[in-house]
Amino acid sequence: MLFVDGARSTLPGTSCTGNGPAFDCVAPLPVLGPGRHVLELSALDRISGLESTRSEQLVVNTTATANTIFGTRPPRTSAANEAAAAEGPGVTVPSAACAQLVSTCFAISAVSDNFGDVRRLVALPDGRLLALSSGAVAQVLPGGDRERLAVDSRHGAVDVADLAVDPDFLTNRYVYAALVASTEDGRAVTSIVRFRELGGRFGEPATIAAEMPSAAEGLPAISIGPDRRIYLAIPAADSRAGAGPYDGVVLRLTREGAAAGYERARSPILAIGSSRPASLAWLDDAHLLLASAASAASQLSLVPVQITDTFAPASVAVQGVQRPPLTGGITQVATLPGQTAGSGETRVVLLGTAPPALYVARMTTGPAPAVVGIDYVSLGGLAPMTLALQPNGDLLIAARQFVGSPVHLLRLRLDPTQKSS
Repeated sequence: MLFVDGARSTLPGTSCTGNGPAFDCVAPLPVLGPGRHVLELSALDRISGLESTRSEQLVVNTTATANTIFGTRPPRTSAANEAAAAEGPGVTVPSAACAQLVSTCFAISAVSDNFGDVRRLVALPDGRLLALSSGAVAQVLPGGDRERLAVDSRHGAVDVADLAVDPDFLTNRYVYAALVASTEDGRAVTSIVRFRELGGRFGEPATIAAEMPSAAEGLPAISIGPDRRIYLAIPAADSRAGAGPYDGVVLRLTREGAAAGYERARSPILAIGSSRPASLAWLDDAHLLLASAASAASQLSLVPVQITDTFAPASVAVQGVQRPPLTGGITQVATLPGQTAGSGETRVVLLGTAPPALYVARMTTGPAPAVVGIDYVSLGGLAPMTLALQPNGDLLIAARQFVGSPVHLLRLRLDPTQKSS
C-alpha cells in the first residue's frame, strides 16, 4: 500500500520478483500535484488481512507547468480544426490584460483550446483541477478519467449543482457535492453527499444531508469555511405557492450534517440569502460573499458568520466607479489571496453575465466591507464560463466565444510588473 500525505491508496501495475521471504517489487507512482509530498509504504497480506508498519517517510517535491499539470495539448483533429474555424475571426487571446480602475494585471497563457464540456472548475489543494460537467460527470486533471459520480438513483433526474473541497483535503481527501433532484410528485430537493477522492476516482459516497426541499427554478451553491462548517445557499421559488421552508436561505451544517446555523435554537438556517444563489467565497474568516445570478441590486451580498441582530445579509455597497457597469447577475466569485496585509483591502474576481466578462473588484475589509471599484479584464473576445482559483493564486478560466464553440482553458497569473494604465 502507498500512503501519499497520509492518504491510503493502492499501487496498480505492481510487479514482484524473487522467492520468499524477500521480494523485489516495483510499481509506477501516481500523478502527484506540484508541491511537497510525504510518501510511505506498507505490505498487506490479502489472505490474512495483516499489514506491516509503514516504512520510513520519503519526502518529495514536485514542480509543474501548465502543460505538465493538464497534459501537452494534442494535435488538433480535423473535426477540431473545423470547430475552431467555425468560431470565426476575433478570437485572439492576449498575453496580458489589466483591470485599470483597480490596478490589477494578469499574464495570460493558453492551456487548452479544445477543453470540452465543463460546468464548474474546482481547484484541489494539491494543484490538480476538478472539472464538473453536466450529468454529474466529474474528472480530475491531469490523468483522471471522466466519471459519473455515484449519486442517489431513486430519482430519475439527479445532477450535481456545485462542489466544495474540504479544508483538510490533503489529509482526508473529502469533496462535497450539492445534488439536485426531482421527485415523482414534482418536488425539487437538494442533498449534500461527501466523496473521497483517491487517484482521480471518487468513492465512499456518504449522504450528509438528504432531500432538503428547494426551488426548481434555480441551483444551490456550496462552500466549506475555515471553521470546517458546510455552507449551502438554496434558491427560492418564483411564487409563494411553491415555497419551501429553506427557500432563499443560507444553511450552515457540520461536516457530519448536524444543524449549525443558529446553534442555540438547533436550526440549520444562518441567514436569508438570495433567490438565485450562484457562488460562495470567503472574504475573510468573518464574512462569506454570496453572488447572485439574478439581475438585481443584490448581485453581491455579505453573510456574517457570527449570528447578529440582522438576519438578512447586507448588499455590498459600491462606492467607486464601474467600467462598464455590471448590470446582470454574477455566476461565480473568488477572493484573490495575499492582498489584505497592511492595506485593509482585498481583490475579488467575478464572472458577470451582462455584459459577460471577467471582472475584478477592489474591496475594503473590516466590519463593513464595500466595493471601491470594479473593472473588467479582456479575454480577447472569449466569454468566461467558470473559473478556479489555484493554491498559488493563479486563475484557471474556461471560456468560449459563443454557445457551441470550442472551450478554451486559460491561465491568468497576477503580474505586478505590468502597468495598469
